[in-house]
Amino acid sequence: MAYQGLKERKSFDSRKYSIKPTETKGVAETFIDLCFDAKNHIREKYEKGIEEGDNDLTVNHFTELYGKAVQGDPSARQTFIKHISSYLAERNDVKGIKPPTFYDSLEEAIFEEMYGWGPLSILKKEPYCESVQSIGTNVELKRDGLYTPVEASFRDLEHVKEVYSRIANSFEGNKLDEYENTDLETPTFGNYRCSIMIPNAVEEPVITIRQKVYEYLSFQEQSGLGTIPNDPDVIELFSLLARLKLNGIVAGPPGCGKSTMLLSMMGEFVYSGKVSVFAESNKEFSVNNIFKNARIIHSTNSDLETILARAQLRHDVRRVIAAEIRAQEAGFFGRSSENGIEVVLGTLHENDPYNLPKLLARLYVIYHQKNLDLELETERFNRILDYSIVMDEIEGGSKKVLGVQFYDVAEDGEPTVHKFMEYDLNDKCWYFKQDIPPKISRKLKNSQRYEYNKLESLLNKLENKYSKYYAID
Repeated sequence: MAYQGLKERKSFDSRKYSIKPTETKGVAETFIDLCFDAKNHIREKYEKGIEEGDNDLTVNHFTELYGKAVQGDPSARQTFIKHISSYLAERNDVKGIKPPTFYDSLEEAIFEEMYGWGPLSILKKEPYCESVQSIGTNVELKRDGLYTPVEASFRDLEHVKEVYSRIANSFEGNKLDEYENTDLETPTFGNYRCSIMIPNAVEEPVITIRQKVYEYLSFQEQSGLGTIPNDPDVIELFSLLARLKLNGIVAGPPGCGKSTMLLSMMGEFVYSGKVSVFAESNKEFSVNNIFKNARIIHSTNSDLETILARAQLRHDVRRVIAAEIRAQEAGFFGRSSENGIEVVLGTLHENDPYNLPKLLARLYVIYHQKNLDLELETERFNRILDYSIVMDEIEGGSKKVLGVQFYDVAEDGEPTVHKFMEYDLNDKCWYFKQDIPPKISRKLKNSQRYEYNKLESLLNKLENKYSKYYAID
């Protein structure tokens, strides 16, 4: 089924997105029949609103409300729950009907089956779970880095299709069909993000809804969790790194702690009196709530590279943070650093620090879709990127900084990577090495001589303290 944007639909036939009921004669014989009856009743109520001139009960209003409900908007959910409760109160034949046991009430069950995420809605009750995923009809929750079975499941593949079609149709601009657009990533309300793959990309449909739980942790708190060594000198090193006038990337796979590390770094400079821009193409963070009264311009502008990059100099911006670097954000990252911005930071889905400059270049070329030279763009990002922090989630769900490295450019234009911190997965400990390349030395000596001397001193001290430094040669 091809996507059709909300604005393109002059009317909305909810029956297209409903489970077909069994034949009934005015009596709900099963839970699914009751769901369908309730949805029909609500739709007819809104259609009747047109005839009676009720501005709050029209098909257009229903369409908007439906979209918001699927996205997870609490006010839309409450409106539908109210309609469902009212409908059930009018019925005298529903007492014996039991919803699936993973729902808390009949009203909630009908809402989630008809307007929500179906069995995947169990994630809403698990604030500390990272994600919920269905492969085919099977549903599992991710806890402590591992997916584990739960009692919730889809009835059949048609049930799965109903839910992923509903989610795909809730945002204008989404494209999901069985031919060219067989995968989709779409935001939902709040801190959730949904990814979908359908046949023919895969044998059975896959839906993954990730729950982004963002909290600010200081480097002291990060060390207490084991993300970095619990050592005052290491904490001071990370605090210093965040305040250096260098461009950096926090890299790693989804769920490894990149966003939390980015917030830890921001906490070191957002109260300095200088203006920062926090940019994301889809709003997921509430940075002004996390860092109250800090001078942060939070932008969700869809044209980051032209409008925002041009405007930032007029508003005395000194630091730029790209929440998640994808194709569009790669250009913004590059242009901001070339606009004289003191610090440009971002996160990126990549495990290999050696591949980061080329990946940034590739994303930039893909976004512009022009006849750009990938090799030249790679050289450009080689010059722009100063350091990276690579993270991962290791066995048991622990999130670790696996490596921190500086970047320089060799005479042939190729990047040289200078690791000064690494976590050895076999030895289960960190090692350090004093390795500050010429590019970094030159930049810091020109603008932050005191901080450079402190960096050099800390790395020397840590190299001596964590003696097996040959491990990161």
